[in-house]
Amino acid sequence: MKKVISSVKNHLSKIKEGYALDPAKKAKHRAVFFTVLDSILAIGLILVIVFMATYGERALPGTYLAGTEVSSQTLAKLESSAKSRFKKIDLTITSGDVVVKINPEDIGLTLDAKATAKAVLESGNKYNLISKFNPLRRKDNVLIFKYDISAIQNYFNEKFFDIAEPPTEPELFYNDTTGVFEVIPGKSGQIVSARDLVPILNDLAANPRKLTKSIKVSDVKQIVSDSNAGETRDYVNTRLPLRINMLHQGRLMYFIDPWDIASFMEFTPDPDTGRFVITYSDERIKTFIDEKLVPTLSSAPVNEKLLVDKEGNLLMVITKGRNGLAPNNVDYLVDKIKMALIDNEPLDVEMNLTESPYKTEKITTEDARWIEYNLSTFTLTLWDGLTEVWSTNNTANGKASTPTITGSFRVYAKVSSQTMTGGTPGTADYYNIPGVTWVTYWGAGGYAFHTASWLGGQERTRISHGCVNMHEADAKIVYNYASIGTLVVVHW
Repeated sequence: MKKVISSVKNHLSKIKEGYALDPAKKAKHRAVFFTVLDSILAIGLILVIVFMATYGERALPGTYLAGTEVSSQTLAKLESSAKSRFKKIDLTITSGDVVVKINPEDIGLTLDAKATAKAVLESGNKYNLISKFNPLRRKDNVLIFKYDISAIQNYFNEKFFDIAEPPTEPELFYNDTTGVFEVIPGKSGQIVSARDLVPILNDLAANPRKLTKSIKVSDVKQIVSDSNAGETRDYVNTRLPLRINMLHQGRLMYFIDPWDIASFMEFTPDPDTGRFVITYSDERIKTFIDEKLVPTLSSAPVNEKLLVDKEGNLLMVITKGRNGLAPNNVDYLVDKIKMALIDNEPLDVEMNLTESPYKTEKITTEDARWIEYNLSTFTLTLWDGLTEVWSTNNTANGKASTPTITGSFRVYAKVSSQTMTGGTPGTADYYNIPGVTWVTYWGAGGYAFHTASWLGGQERTRISHGCVNMHEADAKIVYNYASIGTLVVVHW
């Protein structure tokens, strides 16, 4: 062995000496070496150019999407592959003895096929040149999902209600009697948590398949504690007495009542702070201005109300319209009211009043039959289109403390005889009357046309708790004429 090694060394030494002694031979070998090297580099460059041209808009060699090879696929083909893989999801969730088969659409789980395909194409940018085009280097990608964790939680609360009871947040409500906000306490609960589903969805994004997973019931506290809700209550109650004056040319036109201020407020639990976020709703303030403030102004607009049939033909002018005054700086008023409440500072705010045209409201009746009640004349009329069928003014309606409501309604129930009760037990306002006949209900809260045995001598007066009182024969005519869904129009 030593002789072989010595012989090789001697041979190499002679070659080296030959190169040193023969520069021409050395130059020739060097030229050959660099020629071969240049050829290799050129071939490599050509291969790179070919691969880049081939895979510029295609998935690289060795690319997988959710466990399936998608090498060379275009953007459109990748989208199709993503959709195909998404359909492979077959998920079942168990908790205790409850088994729920999950359909993606049930929990709002959707595939973003375009984002998935684009991500597959762009994923090659993280690899070096050699790895990028190496088909042996596996490049895995996952499906991109969209979902709403709140929607999933609501779904779980519905499906697992037998074994879980979600927590309830404390509620702030305005007490009309005491004139302040009060707190209804919340309570802790148990849920099958939607957040426990997230790692399962991530697993399915990488490998869509049939899968059954168990999720345990979790103890969950309410977001806002009762004590924090109490602090919010105390805070907002300091805003209720705030004096906010609505002026026109320096003259007081309206001041906002505490119950109106209460109606502006919205309370949203904040998981980050464990407190309520208090907001003053622009829409609620605008509704207040439109529905409560404007009608108190002199010459407030009166909307015209027209009764039309289903073809749009005019049947009757219920209320004739009239132009009036209304503020034209509503957004400014809303901003000033909100800032006053936030800063807890009294406010005198000037309204710019201009003439406001009335609006026309069309009330459509699908059925030719409809019922009109005129509060001013106590007249009830049965109509068939434009033809008067029957009419009487031997009626009574609501007293000042319990007025009959106005508007357009539909008959929603009919009872031939019943016991009517209402008012507060132990007070003069309480009543319990058996055998009230021919009751035709049309307004939420129990408003109805019905027999009033006590009516004799009190026709055309305001004595009722809001219903239209009638003689028995008249009430029976109305009862027989009306069907469920018949239009009822009540106006002054």
